[in-house]
Amino acid sequence: MHTSLDVCRVFRPDYVPPSAASGLDFSRFDAYRGEAREAQPFAGISARRINSGEAFFQDAVRAIRDGELVIPNPFGAGTLATREVLVCPSIPWATVPLYVARFAGPEPFYFVKRGLSWCTDLGLVFPQRRLFVSFQQEDRRMTQDIADIEHAFVWFDRHGDDVANAPPRSPGPLAPCLIVTSDHFAHHIWNELSVVEGLVAEDLHREVTLLVNRQPLAPISTLFPEIPAKLIEIVHGPPDEPMRVAMRRGLLVAPAGRTYVPPALVDRLRRVARAMHPQAATDAATFRARHDFVLWISVRLEARTATNLVEVLAYALIALQERHPAMGVVFDGFTRPAGAPTGWNQALIDAERRAVAETLARTGLRVDHVALSGCTTTEAFLWAEVADYYVCPYGSAQHKVAWINPVPGLVHAGQNKQPVASMDAGFYVRQQGAAPQFFFAAVTRRDLADDARQDLFSYCLDPEAFTATLVADIAARAMSGAR
Repeated sequence: MHTSLDVCRVFRPDYVPPSAASGLDFSRFDAYRGEAREAQPFAGISARRINSGEAFFQDAVRAIRDGELVIPNPFGAGTLATREVLVCPSIPWATVPLYVARFAGPEPFYFVKRGLSWCTDLGLVFPQRRLFVSFQQEDRRMTQDIADIEHAFVWFDRHGDDVANAPPRSPGPLAPCLIVTSDHFAHHIWNELSVVEGLVAEDLHREVTLLVNRQPLAPISTLFPEIPAKLIEIVHGPPDEPMRVAMRRGLLVAPAGRTYVPPALVDRLRRVARAMHPQAATDAATFRARHDFVLWISVRLEARTATNLVEVLAYALIALQERHPAMGVVFDGFTRPAGAPTGWNQALIDAERRAVAETLARTGLRVDHVALSGCTTTEAFLWAEVADYYVCPYGSAQHKVAWINPVPGLVHAGQNKQPVASMDAGFYVRQQGAAPQFFFAAVTRRDLADDARQDLFSYCLDPEAFTATLVADIAARAMSGAR
């Protein structure tokens, strides 16, 4: 339907409106400009993305409170409001919601937003004019934005009955809902549970129905006992099923996303983990008590990792134990989501356990350690609490420890990540603790040829250079008093 849209980029300094934009006024949409959203409370590394995400989250809060989504009127003075916020999966990630707010007039148009960690206001679509008014400021995102818009209208056409059969929207505020559908523990925390925690802080948690498709850490009712049970609805099926349920029932879908993990949420996760796994909590505390230095090492074997990881870790452990003879090591790895059946991803778990055994054998040393591959993610949180320093590949392996316990660490990655890694919001979502040390290495392998992210590349670490950087950083952090 929208395969040949004219694109009007209103926040570009060289903006020249196409003829299709005649009679439209976008001058009052500056609230959606990136720079306008950056003047918020957070400062320092990654503050730009966090502040933009917080503005996106507050837009959803206002929609929930008002029972409608309100934006400036692009046809003239005043504002326009809608209670018709549709939602569909984006591409290629079915768990990333694309929110499409439909406005009736003076001519039909749509306001499109992408949630989860994106927190992006894509812009306005005017079907009759075949016009996309983009709020995007990054050139590299335009292709994806247009592809998502085209996909959305195809998806809505395919599921038109869900929209057509929705009950009439009666006058007055509309019942809001929130989609919770990510099975990835980091995105579940970062972009979904962070929103729920925010709704509790805003005292809106008794007004929003949660349509929950995945609970990779613990039941939402366990994590948030203050939310009335009747407002937590478990929706089985594929990740887009809650989206279809929301449309069939004519609910106002809160166009939510967030890139900040409130400390209150981290405290909540820790409390629940301790209650769920009392023996693991005791074991972690006992392990901590017998070591003056606890090193957390993440083992990742598949993609976006060091191809010579075992060799490098063994080399580094020899050097570190010489300096810290009472050192203990926690080897992290693939951890299971809650409810995963026995044997799920067992081949990967076994491979990681073999990698740990080979690493220790290469050192020729007796290293007091624990290996977490195969345990649940919530158990791993308890072990993360006792770490003094971590060594992780770039990505969610680092989030598992640093979000829970913001101690110093070293992150290794391919040189392809160097332009963005040090400013990546995923590392600093709590805005606490020191930024990690980075060690970049030459890319040696493309991991998945068909991966949509185009960033799954592995690399080869120089054992001596890596170890020297690691040893120096740990010593420097100790001198500065950072734990």
